[in-house]
Amino acid sequence: MKQKIIISILILAGINPLVDGRDFYFSTNGSDSNSGLSPETPFGTLQQANKLDLNAGDRLLFKSGDRFTGMLWLDCHGESGNEIVISSYGTGPYPILDGNGEEAAFRLHNSVCVTIEKLKISNWKGTYGIYLTAENAGEKRGLVIRDL
Repeated sequence: MKQKIIISILILAGINPLVDGRDFYFSTNGSDSNSGLSPETPFGTLQQANKLDLNAGDRLLFKSGDRFTGMLWLDCHGESGNEIVISSYGTGPYPILDGNGEEAAFRLHNSVCVTIEKLKISNWKGTYGIYLTAENAGEKRGLVIRDL
């Protein structure tokens, strides 16, 4: 009974203790052979992020002050209240996702319940900064882009 009360209080406070997402860390000083599961063992490239199978509650976290080159291309599905979050970690200026001439710096395809925040998006040589696409996928909801 005590556990149910604590869980209820946390949910009312906006904290869901039942969310079981993973945090994936990225730093330009990291390596794609790392686990990516802590700031001490980050992945190093957007190409590795593109290979991940993201689930509801997962977060992709890019190190503040770093510049990542290429296209981040995700097709992922969060849930209402358990979104997939693409954001930053650490202190300093927002990390830069630089398309460097790719079609887009960040392409989000057929995705739902995804939050993109606390990043700088650049693609001076390419066509798009953020490119949202949906193909024969029905209604797409819960896409939040803020604080870029």
